[in-house]
Amino acid sequence: KATAQMEERLAEFIQAFSPESVLPLADGVLSFIHHQLAELSRDCLAKSREGLITSVYFFELQENLEKLLHDAFERSESSEVAFVTELVKKLLIIISRPARLLECLEFNPEEFYHLLEAAEDHAKEGHLMKTDIPRYIISQLGLTRDPIEEMVNLDSYDSEGPITPETDDSTEGKIRAMKPPGEADFQTIKLISNGAYGAVYLVRHLETHQRFAMKKINK
Repeated sequence: KATAQMEERLAEFIQAFSPESVLPLADGVLSFIHHQLAELSRDCLAKSREGLITSVYFFELQENLEKLLHDAFERSESSEVAFVTELVKKLLIIISRPARLLECLEFNPEEFYHLLEAAEDHAKEGHLMKTDIPRYIISQLGLTRDPIEEMVNLDSYDSEGPITPETDDSTEGKIRAMKPPGEADFQTIKLISNGAYGAVYLVRHLETHQRFAMKKINK
């Protein structure tokens, strides 16, 4: 269903915003970028219809869209940049849900946590400082975004947000949300791996039903 919706919205996007459907952009750089965006959207639609879409393809497509947007801002001072920005946003919105779903479907928790254990072992053998281990593991797993930095950015964003009055209920809910999770909050589904430093289990949160990997360290 998500794929069908994406294909329908891509077809509508191409029909409405391709260079043949709108007035040509006066800026040569932006006109070229506009054609590139049209080609990327056509390629995505064609590959989806042929069943050739992968999470890697979506990742590369997102990178290409972000690069084109960066080039637009770097190489042009025209007001038409706003039009190109809007096109990139529309394309990212169209592919976002199918990309997330496909990433979940392709995710192999057992393989991921074997890599995680190997990265942990290597970090400990290298006598890295404790504060450096999380980022070392992130780099070894090939993750392109650093979730630690994202959490810091979110904290900064929250601290700068508008202050609004809170009711007793909202305050209580916030306190509840801030409570750190405990082992009792999760249901164990299965053992993923058992290593020298501990065992990794696939677990489900009792309230949200989200799945996580929980590592129990040997003491």
